[in-house]
Amino acid sequence: MAKSFKICAATIILVVAGIFSGLFVSGKEKEGIKIPSYELSQEPERQHGRLLQDEDERYIYKVFSYILKNDIEGFVSIPEDVTVEPSRLNVIARSVKEDFPEYAPDSYRYEYKGDSVVAVKMSSFAGRDKYLSMIEDIKEGLGPSPDFKEIYDAVLSVLSPKKDGPISYTAYAIFDGISVCDGYAMNLSYLATLYGYDNYIVKGSNHAWNIVKIDGKWYEFDPTWDDDPVREYKFYSCSTEKMAELHGFEREDMLEGLPIAR
Repeated sequence: MAKSFKICAATIILVVAGIFSGLFVSGKEKEGIKIPSYELSQEPERQHGRLLQDEDERYIYKVFSYILKNDIEGFVSIPEDVTVEPSRLNVIARSVKEDFPEYAPDSYRYEYKGDSVVAVKMSSFAGRDKYLSMIEDIKEGLGPSPDFKEIYDAVLSVLSPKKDGPISYTAYAIFDGISVCDGYAMNLSYLATLYGYDNYIVKGSNHAWNIVKIDGKWYEFDPTWDDDPVREYKFYSCSTEKMAELHGFEREDMLEGLPIAR
């Protein structure tokens, strides 16, 4: 649940939503770093990014991923012809977090002028090389062409469901083996992507799980709720309707165009 804190006559407002915190400052405009257009054009658009509303949102998505990849600490300027309302930034930042779990984004900040964002910055947790090394170890154990159930079991084998600080909301939860649903969903998504499976992370009632395309058909999977001492795989390979029945709540999609498992 989001909380708002007003400081100094509402000049600065801090909003916390899950692991992400967005700090936005009105008034004085910072002189941000300018990213060359060519370099930004080389940034990839992964699955959730491709579902953002328009090119302007995808531009900021690429700025965030560029910041993370290059460890940029300062604000990055957004061109005047890119128009994105501050209210859309959490959706964009969440898409980056889910598409680039290897960077483990932590928080973002932004400045706005009028009703549009003019500068952004994003921070991340330390540990990228360690994470990628651990993923390579998992892949080595799985071999070159595992079936999806083997990938699923590999995620369940390295995590236990428990909240243990901010890192448990990221893919880096595998460092300590303790995770909330976000860590499960992002690690399953990342491994599935590495093995060529189309997939997305879906959410509802403050919970996250996965939808994956296997042999041309979409299925939903909830590794968090399947991680019991005795695995019954009740939340494995479900339709969207069946998953809602098992969960007791329905999906609340932040992005238009997410697939439905039938």
